[in-house]
Formats: sequence, structure tokens, C-alpha cells
Amino acid sequence: MMTSYNVLQPIGSIITGSMTLGDYLEKMFFLLIGVSGVLAVVMLVICGIKLMMSEGAGGREAAKKCIWDAIFGLLIAIGAWLLLNTINPQLVSSTLTM
Repeated sequence: MMTSYNVLQPIGSIITGSMTLGDYLEKMFFLLIGVSGVLAVVMLVICGIKLMMSEGAGGREAAKKCIWDAIFGLLIAIGAWLLLNTINPQLVSSTLTM
């Protein structure tokens, strides 16, 4: 017997019960913002280690560029949330109805 799976089916203990599209999008949005923040911190650490370990000027410049890219990526992620929250706070909450 075939079992059908629903895309909005509960996932683990974080997402429970029946979900609307607004709930799903809100949780995915905050998940992506959180993942981008974690990745930015990891990249800052990796690039900082590269900066300390590099002996040549070219390696130092590449590491500095990597650090700035990680900072700009984090600012873009935070800016996306800030822009949506400024336009309409309901865009980043689950009260959005379609």
C-alpha cells in the first residue's frame, strides 16, 4: 500500500500540527536567516585563520576580501529581514493570509 506524503507535513518537534502556507514560509525564512548567520560566522573564523597563517601579501589580501564578503553576506541577510519588516511586519510573521 502506497503512503502519500504532504509537503507541509509536521517535521520533528519544531514544526508541529497542521501548517498554513504562511506558517511554512515564516519558518523557512527564519531558518534561512539563521543558517546564513551561522555560515557567516564560520566563514569569518576560517578567513581569520587564513589571514593569520598567510605569509605573503596576496594571501592576506584574499583573506581580507573573504572576511569582507562574509560581513556583506550577513548584512544582506539582515537587510532582507529589516526591509520586509519595515514594509509590512506581517510579511515576516505567520499572520499573513493569501
